[in-house]
Amino acid sequence: QILQELEMPICLPSANISGQKEAVSASEVESIFGDKIDLIVDGKCPSRSKPSTILDLTSKPFKVLREGEVSERDILKTFIKKRILFVCTGNSCRSPMAEFLLRKYLKQIRPYFNERYEVISRGISAFPGTKATESVISILKEQENIDASSFHSQRLDKHTILSSDLIFTMEDVQRKYILRFEPKTEGKVFSLSKFLPPESEHDIHDPIGKGVQAYEQAYSSIKDAILELRDWV
Repeated sequence: QILQELEMPICLPSANISGQKEAVSASEVESIFGDKIDLIVDGKCPSRSKPSTILDLTSKPFKVLREGEVSERDILKTFIKKRILFVCTGNSCRSPMAEFLLRKYLKQIRPYFNERYEVISRGISAFPGTKATESVISILKEQENIDASSFHSQRLDKHTILSSDLIFTMEDVQRKYILRFEPKTEGKVFSLSKFLPPESEHDIHDPIGKGVQAYEQAYSSIKDAILELRDWV
């Protein structure tokens, strides 16, 4: 409640004297500092018993100054893992197809896929929780033996954009939208059509409401692009 009312950033030190054990509760803070603190707000028992992990990012790739709740091993795994993001409008047909197809075909040539890659998809105007369309589920099952029945759409947000290493859009207008929304993505956001043969280079249009043939055409174009893309990533 205090943080919500303040509406401004707060800089916080560790709750311990340098070189001594980290305090993770109000009672521990009081025992360490005594009357040197004017007020202690007790947030009750913390959900985690370990302190935060502190990194020195002036070293390359980084130096762990204090290993806490997040282990050095987990940080290293995240550091080397490449996040690949596919974006369309509703995240219920085109981008899920691209996500599932790249995951399948990249695993065939990258035996360490799970440790090195994270493939996800989002929609600019997605309704979170929407399932993939029946046509997408059917095509992926029949053509690729992929079960997409448990997929649920998610809306694109700034954090996902900034945390992704490579971003591929189904249409060039979506690429331009992301660049306007977050100019820092320059150099890592591409239209998937760039990975189609020159004579077939075109936006992958939204098949929603256009019948099974439109879905099949979108699937065919996405697969062609994915097979080219997998060697590039």
